[in-house]
Amino acid sequence: MGAEQESGEELKSLLKQKVQLAFGFALLTLLLVGTTSYHWISVSDESTRWVWHTHEVLSHIQDLLLSMESIDTGSREYVLTGKESSLQPYYVSIQKIEEDQEAIRSLTLDNAVQQRQLPALAKLAAESIQRTGRIIALRRNQGPEAATAALASGPDQQVKAEFQEAAGKLQSEELRLRELRSTKAQRYSSESKIFLIVGTLFGILAVAAAGWSTARDTAKREVAEKKYRGL
Repeated sequence: MGAEQESGEELKSLLKQKVQLAFGFALLTLLLVGTTSYHWISVSDESTRWVWHTHEVLSHIQDLLLSMESIDTGSREYVLTGKESSLQPYYVSIQKIEEDQEAIRSLTLDNAVQQRQLPALAKLAAESIQRTGRIIALRRNQGPEAATAALASGPDQQVKAEFQEAAGKLQSEELRLRELRSTKAQRYSSESKIFLIVGTLFGILAVAAAGWSTARDTAKREVAEKKYRGL
């Protein structure tokens, strides 16, 4: 009778241990899945921020190109008309060029490749602004003939082409970074999904196995108790 009682106590203790183990494993699985989910969301948010960052950089570069066209158009219009009012968009574009260059510089501080390209871009922009400024001054002081001759003889197209090439390098680098970051985020997203699915299934199977084992031990315990009471 003492042996039967001892066996019942052992089964009770084993049952308690298995319940605790199953509960602990379930909590651990839940913690791992939760941590992975949180990290997954963080990576997704970071990917979204980088997409927006790329959009901002490309937008400022495009604005820069448009402003460069605008100062050229504005100076030519002034040469033709001589109206000071026609220069208003020209001065606005010069201010916009400065703002866009500063914005690009600030947005690309984390990229040494782009930072090295910015001085060349700024130099070409300054050359173009200086040249259009000289043409405007010629129109004011010497008339349309002198200004028209300066427009025809200056290295305008070459500066434009070099500026567009420098801006194109900035765009290409930003697009390369976006692709790199997007690929990395997609890879982590796929890995996280696999881990979440496998981890969840494994947790369910482990808890189910623990439940089955607990039910089996409970049945054994009941048999032992009945046997003990029948003695």
